[in-house]
Amino acid sequence: IEHSSQFYCYPAVKMYIKVIEYNGLDVLIVNVPESNNKPHAVVLNNNNLSPEKDNRVYIRLKDKSVIASKEVTKVLEGKRADSPPLQIKIGWLEKLLMGYLEKNERITIAQFRSLANISQRRASRCLVHLVRAGVIRIFTDEGEDYYTLS
Repeated sequence: IEHSSQFYCYPAVKMYIKVIEYNGLDVLIVNVPESNNKPHAVVLNNNNLSPEKDNRVYIRLKDKSVIASKEVTKVLEGKRADSPPLQIKIGWLEKLLMGYLEKNERITIAQFRSLANISQRRASRCLVHLVRAGVIRIFTDEGEDYYTLS
C-alpha cells in the first residue's frame, strides 16, 4: 500500500499503517489524514509526474470515487499553501452570473457559457475564481458539476 502510494500517486499520499492480529489473522489499519497538497492524481504514466495531462484526479462522492472535473481540480490546486494568491475582479460577467443565480437555484458551465456567450475556458476560469473566493459553491453530481450562491 505504501509503495503504491509513492509510485502511483502524485504527490505521494501520506498514510499510517498498523498491523493488528484479530482471530489469528493480520488486519491492516490504514489511516490517511487529510492532505495539504491536494489534488492527488493517479499517475497513469510514470514518466509524467504531474497532476495534469493523462493523470486522473478522483474525489469521493458518497460511497464512490469519481473522476474530478477540471474545475474541481483547479479549486483544489488553489487551496494549496504554495498556490499564488487569489486576485479577483467583479465585472459584467460576474454580475451576469450573480443576477442569474439570484433568480435561479443553480447553473452549470454549459448554461453559463450559453448565457454569457463565452468560451468554455473563460466560463471555467470565472467559475473557479468565484469558488476560490467563496462567492459561489461547486457541487459534483455524477453527470456534471453545478454552481450555487454561497
